[in-house]
Amino acid sequence: MKDKIWEIFYVAGLLCLLLCSCTPKKFPIHEKGKQKKLLTAELIPIQPLIDPDQMIVCGDYLVTCSSRCDTILSFFLCDSLKFAFGKGSKGEGPEDFTMPWFYNSFDQHLYIRGFSKANITAAFDIADNKFFPINRYQQTNALLGINFGTVLPNNILVGYKHDADIAIWAYDLVRDTLLQRMTLELNEKIEEDFYQENRGMTAATAQGTIAYAYRYKNQIDFLRLSEDGQQLQIIKKIGDQQNTNITFTNNHEIKPYYANLISTKDKFYALCQNGNETTQWQLEIYSYDGEPIITYTFDIAPLLLCADEKNNCIYGYRYDKPDFFLRYQLN
Repeated sequence: MKDKIWEIFYVAGLLCLLLCSCTPKKFPIHEKGKQKKLLTAELIPIQPLIDPDQMIVCGDYLVTCSSRCDTILSFFLCDSLKFAFGKGSKGEGPEDFTMPWFYNSFDQHLYIRGFSKANITAAFDIADNKFFPINRYQQTNALLGINFGTVLPNNILVGYKHDADIAIWAYDLVRDTLLQRMTLELNEKIEEDFYQENRGMTAATAQGTIAYAYRYKNQIDFLRLSEDGQQLQIIKKIGDQQNTNITFTNNHEIKPYYANLISTKDKFYALCQNGNETTQWQLEIYSYDGEPIITYTFDIAPLLLCADEKNNCIYGYRYDKPDFFLRYQLN
């Protein structure tokens, strides 16, 4: 009888262990940071007008990219935001830009996809109001469409791509090789692709940590990329489950959350709309390992932004204020 009871307990224990091992572990979602300060915008006139798609800080310059202007790239001095020079024309010629897109980097070079051909990413040096390519990386067509990208010190490009699916990519620019591709689940109930709940944006620090901010979830994930780029693993999730879209029934009622995400060598800057189209926007700053540092509120929130840690400020732009840059002094 004792043997029979022991056998029952043994089988039950095995079943329990099997069930636990087969059940996917739910990664805990940590709270956002509580410390908040106000950022006040200084409006600085722009001359000439640029209508930018992107902004990035490279060396001593604030660089903007505009697909709607005859001159693609405009360079402004960071200390004064005065126009320095413009470069680049639209087209498919040897020195033209096709589908230009900035990639962030940490080596003082400006990386732009679409130089001469749509599938060439070029690294440019900027000095004394001069701008010239020093490296060109030709990629297969599969790389086209990677946005919100960062070029790491080992020439690995990590970024976000949304076509047939949603994925985070790690790509070796020198060897033209896909190293890692992490796909995110698509919601088949959502008819309009634009409103996919896992749609988002990426940024990376020099240490190889990647942040993924969700457009329609009040959540940001942090992942670690190994030095060789071969492994990608979630290390932390941060969000507010009480303030997000739980069910997606009507696309036009879906609340927007993360609107932009940028990185420096060791920090992430995440612009969050908090489910509101026009007000209550915040800038969440995280360390390279996903620890909340501080959250800023705005008197005037930007739409585009980039960080200038040398001058301890944020540059921003709004399309309803096309005559001005917005500069926020960090404190």
